[in-house]
Amino acid sequence: MTTDCAGHAVSLSANGSGQDSDAAEAYVDVDMMSDLPIGNANRTVELWAYMKAADWTAGTNTIFFYGSTDRNAPGFGLDFGNTTGAGIGTIDPFTNALFDNDNQPSGVTAATSQWVHFAMTWDGTQVKAYVNGVLKSSKTSDNPGQQSTLMTAQSHLAIGSYTQDKAFFADYIDEFRVWKVERSAAQLMSTMKKTLVGNEDGLVGYWKFNEASGTTVADSVTTAGHTAHPGTLTTLATTGGKLPTFVVPDPPAPVSCP
Repeated sequence: MTTDCAGHAVSLSANGSGQDSDAAEAYVDVDMMSDLPIGNANRTVELWAYMKAADWTAGTNTIFFYGSTDRNAPGFGLDFGNTTGAGIGTIDPFTNALFDNDNQPSGVTAATSQWVHFAMTWDGTQVKAYVNGVLKSSKTSDNPGQQSTLMTAQSHLAIGSYTQDKAFFADYIDEFRVWKVERSAAQLMSTMKKTLVGNEDGLVGYWKFNEASGTTVADSVTTAGHTAHPGTLTTLATTGGKLPTFVVPDPPAPVSCP
């Protein structure tokens, strides 16, 4: 298996081992300012996550979110549903109404702990979600006569949480990327297992989590004139919380240098 160049990822668990605990209420907070794709703008958000059986649980393990809880369709995020009868984990891409598409089979066996690549896109018509580069969810508006576009609100990007509902992912995340363009399945497949240069067309946020220590993660976009958007390791808990940590995961994410 190929591995990430520096071998690091971010752990959002209380004990730093990518196990167990929403009690940490840990996430990475990023202010992308005007680079955040909001409103009805095309976009792609993609990442690697280390998934354990406990992560495929409805409404408790949001992997990213930004926008607002106001209706209709002002948010953009991805969490998980329960497993199917065959033990397949499900995904819940959501926008806070109209484009929500819960309990879509991921094709991933939930009983096996493994790295999984997730991507969520918007092309002006449909919210799509991909698992390991394969389209698993596609949704147009529930009420096109009322509204057929997104209205994503400006906010910070939360990596590993939906803070409004206190839904926190508890395991590892690596290679988190935000694009201001919709990426196709072929494009996702072509780059998901290797690091990026950083100046790819449409790339507006890129966090490798290759730091060894500290509370800040660098934005690795290298495009000329780009304003860097570092992430801050954060906990929402007022008592008993723990900041995310940089770790060398075992196994590492299946990402290699280009």
